[in-house]
Amino acid sequence: MLQVTRMCQIHVFLDLNEHGVPYLVSHMRLRMPQWIGSIKTPWVLIETANLDGSPTQMPTAENDKYVGYYLDQGSPPDELHISARFYERVGGEYRCYHTRTTVMQPDHIHGRSIKVYGEVFKSATEAPYEFVHSLNK
Repeated sequence: MLQVTRMCQIHVFLDLNEHGVPYLVSHMRLRMPQWIGSIKTPWVLIETANLDGSPTQMPTAENDKYVGYYLDQGSPPDELHISARFYERVGGEYRCYHTRTTVMQPDHIHGRSIKVYGEVFKSATEAPYEFVHSLNK
């Protein structure tokens, strides 16, 4: 798995839509090592999402899964923090079962590191499972 993450290249584009709401577009491709021929695959669209926190249905087999993305307003001026809240619909209400924050820093955007951290919730009475994943070159 570590070798695959080293071959991944991620491109993130932020802009405002016609209503002034920020949105994110992300693409990914693989860049093979020299011993395989330095092949680069075409960029593939991973996701397009509004960053206003509104839950939108995920393209999954189940129709009850939703995700809402937003920009963290409290992030330092030289960093970009994008958070996601993953929900499932239970009895007409949204229940958050997973959070994820992606941190990008100016010197890390160009290939050094992207940090992803968050929590996965089993129930309201159990402590959440916390995780941190760093993509390093």
